[in-house]
Amino acid sequence: MSGQVANVPRAMPEVDEDERRRTERECREIMVRMGHCLDSGKFEEFVGYFTADAVWRRRGTELKGREAILAQVRRRSPTLILRHVFTNFMVDVHDRDHAHCQAYMLGFRYDSGEKSATPPPFRDANRALWIYHDDLVRTDAGWKVARRSAERILEDPE
Repeated sequence: MSGQVANVPRAMPEVDEDERRRTERECREIMVRMGHCLDSGKFEEFVGYFTADAVWRRRGTELKGREAILAQVRRRSPTLILRHVFTNFMVDVHDRDHAHCQAYMLGFRYDSGEKSATPPPFRDANRALWIYHDDLVRTDAGWKVARRSAERILEDPE
């Protein structure tokens, strides 16, 4: 490596400070919007944030392509209450067209198997802490997730 320290970002002369900040903001916003799409059942909009050939690794499985990702999220129970809360974002802008976004996600899941007019007790929701990694690429349609991984790092005992 001739004097370089591993995992230290290299200088990006082609990305100015304003562009770097804008890219960081856009990458964070994509992650949050994708969570909102899952929470509200907007699955087609959710998969639109991925590239056509994207890979999503979660729960020991790799989903390849938008169609596989869409098929997986459509399997969710219609009575599932799901909420994604993202925090502690770290965005590395590699160049004008490539970035990496990492964040913690606190997830809440509840499914009684029936619709209810009132919210369930908080204590009844399953909670888990995940770490998300998104590799994003700039396309003609804006930033898209080319590769996503999600790993559960803490959870409530069931």
